[in-house]
Amino acid sequence: MFSMQRDRFSVSFFKVWTIPARFRMPKTAKKEILAALAAMALLSSASFAQPTEKPGHIGVLLPLSGPLAPFGQKALRGILAGSGLLEKSPRKGVVLHIADTCGDAKTAAAEAKKLASEGVTAIIGPLKGDEVKSAGEVANSLSLPLLALTPARESTGGSVFRIFMREEEEVDALVGYAVEKLGFRRLAVLFPDTPAGRNYRALFWESATRRGAAVTASETFPPNAESLEEPLKRATGVFGISLAEQNASLERERQRKLALLTGPREEEPAPPPPEKPSAKKKKNAPEEPVPQVDFQALFLPVTQSLKAAQLAPQLPYYDITGVRLMGLRSWNYPDLVNVGKEYVEGALIPSEWSPSTAAGALFEDKFTRGYEEKPGALETYGFDAVSLVISKGALAGRKELLSSLASLREQEAVTGPLSTAPSGEIPAIPSIMMVQRGEILPASEGPQ
Repeated sequence: MFSMQRDRFSVSFFKVWTIPARFRMPKTAKKEILAALAAMALLSSASFAQPTEKPGHIGVLLPLSGPLAPFGQKALRGILAGSGLLEKSPRKGVVLHIADTCGDAKTAAAEAKKLASEGVTAIIGPLKGDEVKSAGEVANSLSLPLLALTPARESTGGSVFRIFMREEEEVDALVGYAVEKLGFRRLAVLFPDTPAGRNYRALFWESATRRGAAVTASETFPPNAESLEEPLKRATGVFGISLAEQNASLERERQRKLALLTGPREEEPAPPPPEKPSAKKKKNAPEEPVPQVDFQALFLPVTQSLKAAQLAPQLPYYDITGVRLMGLRSWNYPDLVNVGKEYVEGALIPSEWSPSTAAGALFEDKFTRGYEEKPGALETYGFDAVSLVISKGALAGRKELLSSLASLREQEAVTGPLSTAPSGEIPAIPSIMMVQRGEILPASEGPQ
């Protein structure tokens, strides 16, 4: 007899997508879904009730219904691809117990208890911070390893781990590429006036100065702004004074003081006063001062790729050219190049993974063969999470897996190499992508 509790079910030894039926199935799985269900029916209802630990049984705790369902489904697809259960010769010894949090913290805790009672050796998920906190309390009380896929940083500790890209690694990799690979020494940042924007600005400034680069402009703008006119003009000296003008003014003052001390020298006549830069004449417009661009790259930490694409054309509109844009991981979507077009060409973007690495190429191949489309960030985290859990002890037991995850060092992975911090965080190591000829490609594959 086959027993199912709401959206809960087990997956073992066969190619299968998921339930409910509204989820998208890969074409390769459709022909085998009836066989998969028949195979699941062989699992007795007692298997859900036995509290004994079952090596190889892994819990998956994700929002598979409600507003967060699209995100949960993405992570689940990555988990299924990494589990080996979608292969022609499915991995043996692995059973996935999949539960729906419904996007609710209380439900997440209740489902975590049920998964523990089913004997799983680990839980992968959830996504939301409050769900991770409630499910994590259950996991900690049972010494049950839980590997969350969440940006919430306060949720780790004890038996709870988190695999995700931290903002400090994201920004440092971006600045490192600009400074060390491209040789840039003068950088600027325009950031939205939000807690996240201010945090990104602080991380950017710290990374740049640590690497010996100068931040020559730092300006803010309202988070809902559609125009960057004022911050761009402030950054380039159209409002106020630019760095170049400031340096020239300081040099003139130094020369004036030197002349007072030493007196005029006949052989060195005083230089004529510097000419004002000629203003660019615009059609049907009064003369305006020419921007003094004192930076080689501009960091624009806006989280929406579409908004970044809409803001990018404003740089050449305000006569700011020859500057490389730098963005966030959230720019790594087709919207950026579809809307931004030539204005985002050459933009640098941190990414959770790159197909140019050996692990990334293998992941992309497995995923596209199963789903016939390219993976995104959540699929990547799901893939790495289940791969880690299986390779680091899930087939042995909770104790072995807990020890292995806590001592993880330089583990090869799609988002890695991965190491576990004392806090329980397993930070993803960013790859740098670049917009090249209208595509977002690994920066290492394109012209510098």
